[in-house]
Amino acid sequence: MNPITIPNITIPVIGLPTIGIPSVGFPSASDGGLVWPKGLKESIKAIYDPASQGMTNYDVIEAYAEDFTNWTLDNSNGIATVIKNEIHITESIVYYRSVVRQDKVRGTQPFKVLISGLTDSQAVQYIYNDGKSYVTKKLTTNGVHELPASSTQRNGFNVEPAGACDVTIKQLPTSMLQDLSGNGNHAYLYGGKGKLNSGMGVYQIDFTSYSKTSVVADVSHNTVKVVPAANNYLFVRYATTEMPAYTVNVQNLGNNVLTYQYATENGRQEITLTEGINEIPESIKAENPYQVGFYVSAGTGEITITQIPDYPNQLCYDGKMYAVCYGFPILTDYTVMADRTWFELTANSAFISKAKTSNNGAFLFELYQEREHVLSFGQYNDVSFEDGVITYQTKNTYNGTNIQSGTSSDENVLYIGKIRDNTTAGFNGCHGKIIIADRSFTEDEITWLKDNWGKI
Repeated sequence: MNPITIPNITIPVIGLPTIGIPSVGFPSASDGGLVWPKGLKESIKAIYDPASQGMTNYDVIEAYAEDFTNWTLDNSNGIATVIKNEIHITESIVYYRSVVRQDKVRGTQPFKVLISGLTDSQAVQYIYNDGKSYVTKKLTTNGVHELPASSTQRNGFNVEPAGACDVTIKQLPTSMLQDLSGNGNHAYLYGGKGKLNSGMGVYQIDFTSYSKTSVVADVSHNTVKVVPAANNYLFVRYATTEMPAYTVNVQNLGNNVLTYQYATENGRQEITLTEGINEIPESIKAENPYQVGFYVSAGTGEITITQIPDYPNQLCYDGKMYAVCYGFPILTDYTVMADRTWFELTANSAFISKAKTSNNGAFLFELYQEREHVLSFGQYNDVSFEDGVITYQTKNTYNGTNIQSGTSSDENVLYIGKIRDNTTAGFNGCHGKIIIADRSFTEDEITWLKDNWGKI
């Protein structure tokens, strides 16, 4: 049989219009295979997501690696004032020796500091032991610096050259909202309590604030462990104090009988709790001082009662907690997006701000001053806050509504939960994911982010 010859055929390429926004050709392994639109991920400067970070109530509590008041102030080497988290050096006398040093503990862990007040000709010296010898680490710029561990004592600070100076070394807390974008724009948490409405979720009561009885073996702000050796109330609580409704999970109830007594307009009422999830009713304030609360009729075994929070995957703010990112990039354009909920609007309360000083900053994302506002480069705009949705702001839009942008300059600090350092009013609410970018996203890009919010 003779072979068949197939002629070369040229097929013309038909240009098809692109639908929507173009995508990157390969999925990102770090995002569970999510395919990002071209140029979108590269524009993001920070992603904060407390749930994805794995943040717990313990992580929220403001804490520090070192207490500087336990360090030694050596006035022969310099002049400084020292408080718990801050050292202010005003004169360096012997610059190669520490004016403030750690003498009392053998070694320290790594920690971060924020340095301010350095001039071009000055440097902070951190003297530490790297395990082999003493080493001097020179910090020549203002801003955030990570200091290495010291394997022995006598690690400390001074300023070179010798002479007058005005340098502040502020220790940053270990409590932190991590930047999950990979850009390192972490936000340090201040004022976090890790309970009630200051932490992961909102807890209605703090069990540790109650006087416990002999049947309570262990108690934390949200968990009670009970070893019922006798019939008794768990806590000393009376109907003259109002108590809110909340939800608990009862475990290992066994043959114990656990009830909850509460005050109503018709007197004291009682419910019997079962293994698993139980709704605890509100107990009103009554004139009759009868006892209320959990009551156990003893059986055997240890019972665990765990309070279940509202907004369990959200970081919740009580108006006093806030976060700060030092050295956040200067923006000439922006997008900020978040899933957040306001619990209460109080005068001068704000959600996210880049306004380190008055009338400056790229944005002030939701500010309440008798009316609901947003600011874009210093320009006030009246808006209406929306709850239950992913809300966003760009240079010229707020949730799809046009806003005006001013001409103010941006600054290199980002605040979550307040306007700026010298303001007291804060954010009463909670948030999940926050995304901040260095340009205004298109409507298609914002829609894509909303559609893929849980995958980012």
